[in-house]
Amino acid sequence: MAYVMFLGSQSDQLMCKTFKAAECGNGHMYSIIILLILLPILYLKRMSAIGIFSIVILVFTFVAIVIIIYLSIVIL
Repeated sequence: MAYVMFLGSQSDQLMCKTFKAAECGNGHMYSIIILLILLPILYLKRMSAIGIFSIVILVFTFVAIVIIIYLSIVIL
């Protein structure tokens, strides 16, 4: 639960800074959305089925790393 709350607050900061949103402080809403996305994983009966989710998360991780490196180069 703490991880979901952390991701929710980080997502709120990302949305506010990236898209210059007029309303910030929606960390709880993002936490609920992340929890709803992760809910099907919690109901898996076999761990072998989690491999598909791991691949998706790995792709998102690599995309995030590329974005971080790109933004770091642009800022420098």
